[in-house]
Amino acid sequence: MKTALKILIAASFIYNFSAGLFGPIYAIFVEGIGGNILDAGMAWAIYCIAIGLATFVFSRFEDGISKEKAIVLGYGLTTIGFLGYYFVDTIMQLFIVELFFGIITAFHDPVWEAFFSQNVSKKKEAREWGDWESGKYILIGIAALVGSYIAFQFSFKLLFIMMTAISAISTIVSYMLIKVRK
Repeated sequence: MKTALKILIAASFIYNFSAGLFGPIYAIFVEGIGGNILDAGMAWAIYCIAIGLATFVFSRFEDGISKEKAIVLGYGLTTIGFLGYYFVDTIMQLFIVELFFGIITAFHDPVWEAFFSQNVSKKKEAREWGDWESGKYILIGIAALVGSYIAFQFSFKLLFIMMTAISAISTIVSYMLIKVRK
């Protein structure tokens, strides 16, 4: 496996662990800020529709930009997004954070996947994609347990600080992609 791919996977594992801390308890958070199941569904819809629309736009120019720098920027902006959850007290604020996350995901994911594809070893494509997929889901599963415990024992605020800090580490790790490519 190429060094650049190892760095990309490491950054992704760290990021996905961070995101996975919140995933299974998202609806409980929505309820805690005064929302209901419809609000949780609307927040998810805003996120997904924003990804779909913004991906269409961003993917039109991303072949011509530095994928390494775009990946670092994407992880950096998601770190800011995680911090945004800390300040969410209303459903409208949540919708804004989800819109932000959708736009950032749309910017980040196509260049991430293109970079991965460019750096995968020939004749080991399925194995290397599989290594990433299996590790990602195992870490998200572990994170779900950890995040649930933290929110239960302490608070969502502490969870959001931890998510932000862990995501910042993924940004730092991804920065090594720029150094490797020089």
